[in-house]
Amino acid sequence: QYFSKRSNPDNITEFVVILYDIKRKGEDNADELKTFRKKLHNDYKDIMLYMVRYWKSKQDMEMMLWEYEYYYGYGTKEEKTRYEVFIKDFLECYRLICEDENEDNLSSLMQLYADIGSYKTAETISAIIDRKSVKSKSVIKTSIGDNDNIMFNCDINTFMNKFAGREDLYKEEHEINGHRKYECIMQPLTQQEIRAHISGERTIATYVQRNNGTAHYLVFDIDISKKILLSGTIDSDDYNNYYKKACEVANNIVSLLSKLGLCGYIEESGYRGYHVWIFFQGWISVRYINMLSDIIIDNVEMKDDIIVECFPNKTHLKQGKMGQAIKLPCGIHSKTGRRSCFLEKDLSKVQDIKGFIDDIVCHSLNEVKRVLSSQVKINLEKKAPILLDNHEAEGLPKSVCVTLENCNLMKYLYQKVKTTSYLTHGERLSMLYVFGHLGDDGKQFLHEVMSHTINYKYQTTQRFIDKIPEKPISCTKLREQYKNITAEYGCDCAFKRSSKCYPSPVLHAAKIAAEEHIDITVPFTKKISKEREQQVIEEINVAGNVQKLALRLQELKKQMRGIEKAVDKVNKELTKIYNDEKIDCMEIDAGLLCRRNVNGITEWYIEL
Repeated sequence: QYFSKRSNPDNITEFVVILYDIKRKGEDNADELKTFRKKLHNDYKDIMLYMVRYWKSKQDMEMMLWEYEYYYGYGTKEEKTRYEVFIKDFLECYRLICEDENEDNLSSLMQLYADIGSYKTAETISAIIDRKSVKSKSVIKTSIGDNDNIMFNCDINTFMNKFAGREDLYKEEHEINGHRKYECIMQPLTQQEIRAHISGERTIATYVQRNNGTAHYLVFDIDISKKILLSGTIDSDDYNNYYKKACEVANNIVSLLSKLGLCGYIEESGYRGYHVWIFFQGWISVRYINMLSDIIIDNVEMKDDIIVECFPNKTHLKQGKMGQAIKLPCGIHSKTGRRSCFLEKDLSKVQDIKGFIDDIVCHSLNEVKRVLSSQVKINLEKKAPILLDNHEAEGLPKSVCVTLENCNLMKYLYQKVKTTSYLTHGERLSMLYVFGHLGDDGKQFLHEVMSHTINYKYQTTQRFIDKIPEKPISCTKLREQYKNITAEYGCDCAFKRSSKCYPSPVLHAAKIAAEEHIDITVPFTKKISKEREQQVIEEINVAGNVQKLALRLQELKKQMRGIEKAVDKVNKELTKIYNDEKIDCMEIDAGLLCRRNVNGITEWYIEL
């Protein structure tokens, strides 16, 4: 069938069947087969060994090595010429690993890759060797036990607000085919993952950038180069000397930030070096953060074999790409078993994590622009916040007003149409996909907004309202569509993260929906019961619920003070009567009302 149709194989199994057949007929063309082979994925060890034998029969050592590297995932992008001297050693080493993947054979392979300068591959193999070591396992257990008490007083919500990046996805470290790799998890990062990270059960990394090119912190990652790490062990004198150099660089960065009027916080990463964190008030444009990081890198004294990487970096996010992810603080490093920790100014470990996080200084966008203007001699306009006129707000429905007050993008579009009498088709749809889900008040507001445009027609607007999608638009989608606007004016709404409900501007109105009897379309990710809907809304609006309970508690305490005063008054009157009559008991309808003195306090009780 294949030969009659001139079709190409779709998978490695079909390829091997065809190869076996054409080999038997003596019609195999090695060059043509090589091209086809490199297009196909292989997870099967027996097929890998079969292909190695085939290429050996063709005396093609490069393809033999390619098969080994592809199967084990140790492939390198180094030039083929780098292999020429060692290729026989590579093949022999891989042959032994196929027979027994023990520490000695892996160490030999790691050294070969280090010899040709492929340090990343060598580090990957080194990590596998460490996990196979019994010593490494015992270190992890001891290290966690020694450091866990440092986290007991840390508030999870505060931790998330400071360190968690993009809301709708995160990364988790997994072991895949013997390698430790970070896998993208397409779900919101919630408290459950944070707790597991802090406890050492999981290793979680957070994406630094949102899809509109904004971030709410800058991190300098200061590491010992891989070349140095591969030349010794983490308890060697050389390692300790380079670790001190990394610490000096971190200190230099913090000192420079201080001179610029900014605060930096040093975190010991647990393996290769240190992180220096700078926090911002809200999410600001990455272009300003990159300008700030350039100033720091250009003016800080660096050290040999110490690598500094910036999060976020200058790489432009392509469509569908998520960018950099950084490991969350206070977790356990999977290789060393050491917990990362923040350091005080004297470089001692922070013990009171809660107090430390509460005291972190966050810098405003205008503060960042002040630093940039003073250093690079450019005039950066300070954006004034978008405000909703009080008189204007009074005439709007409460659900609409709450949404406009809290969503800068919706407020921007509302003011744009009023001042320019123009909205693009996309901008009209964005407002429709938000306010169209706020019940009749929202739909009426849409007509009012569109009436400001030159080409407004009631029937056309109503037709779009009638065809509104089932669910409201998400904050993530809006940030993607309005990258510049949301970056400049801020997109800082902090909804509670939930796997059952995605963030959307309509959630602002959901906080008052029950008390105002408004029909809100809550952005649930899937169909759930009405009872569960209410539970999720309460979870998301936890701040509003706490506010209500706080007011209720305050009211009850007022009532309690009044009751305590009344009780005290009755107690005094009863005491006076019993003292005047010189008695401790008196008969009433319910029985005998008696008094007794316990530790100087008068107690009243009824004997039946």
